[in-house]
This record gives sequence, C-alpha cells and structure tokens, in this order.
Amino acid sequence: MTREEMNASSVWSFRKARYEWMVEQTFETFDVIDLHAYVPIVSFLEGEIAYLSDLMARFGEPKPIWIIEGGGPHKNYPGYPAINSPADPFFGWGSAEENAEFVVKLHAISAAMGVERQHWGLGGTKGENAYWDGPWCGMGLLDRNDDHRKPSYYAFRTMVELLDGFTEAVDVSSGSVRAFRFTVDGEAVHVLWTDDETERPIDASPILGEAVVLVTRIVTELDEALAPIVPPARVAPTAAVPLSHTPVFVRRP
Repeated sequence: MTREEMNASSVWSFRKARYEWMVEQTFETFDVIDLHAYVPIVSFLEGEIAYLSDLMARFGEPKPIWIIEGGGPHKNYPGYPAINSPADPFFGWGSAEENAEFVVKLHAISAAMGVERQHWGLGGTKGENAYWDGPWCGMGLLDRNDDHRKPSYYAFRTMVELLDGFTEAVDVSSGSVRAFRFTVDGEAVHVLWTDDETERPIDASPILGEAVVLVTRIVTELDEALAPIVPPARVAPTAAVPLSHTPVFVRRP
C-alpha cells in the first residue's frame, strides 16, 4: 500500500487507534515495551522504533524498548517453503548475503536508537519441527534443511567478538555513509556501510578522523563444503575506506 492508501484505509486507522489507546490505558502498568521487528527494509526498523518512542512520549517518560523477536530481511527465500508466508513479494527475494548484512545493520541501528535488548529471531530448527515457513526459515542463523551454520551465524559471531561489552552506541552517519560508533573498552569501533552495490573507496575521514584503520568484513557466503568464506581484514587510510552495502567494522590497528 502507498502512504496515501494507508491513510485512507478505515481498517488501518482503526487498528492504529486501537493500539495507541491500549498503550495509553496501560502505560503505568508496564516497565518495558516489546517490539517484534521483522523488517524487509532496514529503514523500517528506524521508523518503528521512532514511532514507539514518540507514542510513549505522549503519556510520560518513554519506557525501555526491547526487541524480543526480530530479524530480516523479512522476505521469502529460494529453497524454503512459502505456503503460508506473510512476506510481501513486492520486496523481492531474500538471500543469505542480505540476511548476514541485516544482522549487523539492525543491531547497530537499534543500539544507537536506545534499544536495550535485541534477540535475533529463529536460530533454526530443521525438518518438520522448523518454525512455520517462508521468511521465518530464511532469517535464521541456522539452515532449516540441515541445521548448518549460515553466513548470518558467522556475521553474528564477528559482531559479538568486536562489540561485546560496549558502553555507548551513537549514530554518526554522514552524507551517503551510514556510520555507528560503539565504545568498547574505551576504544571506538565503527560500523559502516553505504547503498553502493559495488565496493569502492570512500572518504570517511569526517567520521573517523585522519588515521589508518583496520577494516574487518563479515562473512556473506559459504564454500561448497558449507564452511565460511572469511574475507581478509584490510588496512586502509580513513580517506579511502572500502565500503559498499555490506557493513564493515572499522577500528584502529
């Protein structure tokens, strides 16, 4: 639906008003509000978090937001059943590469927007015990068919290794570069990406300062034996950081 169609929809208006009434009437009775954030587009998560924060601000000091379930991209994936799938075909097919990218992007965005917890939905269960179908199978960190570790599993592990114990997360995006600064053990670790399909050197010195940095890329594919293809880390000047739509971790060597 377009924005105009949604605004004109009596069903949508009723459901939105009912939800907001429920939050208002129960605002003094809960400590945390939970968002199930399964999104097909990264920016949708930013909109959902901002909406919840603004909604709660109408009734008092906003409560903490937890994402007890979340993941992406919320799309159908080749090779998985989509019999009852709620994924909208408008957004196209999901892929293992995009799934791995979403792990880092959604965690970085939510942390910088103040979300206190995020549980990546659906680790994965194979065969008949798999959780439903369609996007629910594609977003997991393990493969539905045989429980092998997907690229998103290794991206998640890299993220935890580099950001575990962070004390601050700040959105420091500039121009075409999405940038998030995490403070880990007193040092800055940045997560950067652009919308470019092809990797190219970008001047990130306005964000990172003048320095030489270590660029760590995430796993986005497996080899024929289902082992991760680990991209080598690279050293680059901040005036020419290799960036694309795949997020990278940037820190001092």
